[in-house]
Amino acid sequence: MWLVKDDEVDHLLTREARSQVSFARLLLIYLFPFALLKSYDADTHSARERAVAHNRSVRWMLPLYIRRWLVIAAAFVVATYASGALSQELPAFAVPAAVCGAGSCFSVSIILMTAIVYLALSLDIDL
Repeated sequence: MWLVKDDEVDHLLTREARSQVSFARLLLIYLFPFALLKSYDADTHSARERAVAHNRSVRWMLPLYIRRWLVIAAAFVVATYASGALSQELPAFAVPAAVCGAGSCFSVSIILMTAIVYLALSLDIDL
């Protein structure tokens, strides 16, 4: 992955390793559901099998990311309605309403992608 290299993934699964990471990178790992999954585009078949085995072993984290993004999506929806109501009085609030609406759409997209990857990793098929 672009956020975490495959050789760092196993190391970052420990609490001690995450305590050494900068706050900005830790925030990205906290929000990006696929940061601690290994990439499937390895050169050899055995490396791909190891990546799939690793990803299946850590798929338990994905529902936590789904729950996290559900809270974020709910906050965006509430902010969209609030700023939409305010934009009727002050037209300047139309921009924040649009931004919050786009954020809620983005959040729902992340939720759907994470759920699809979780279901794919849960199936006992040869990837």
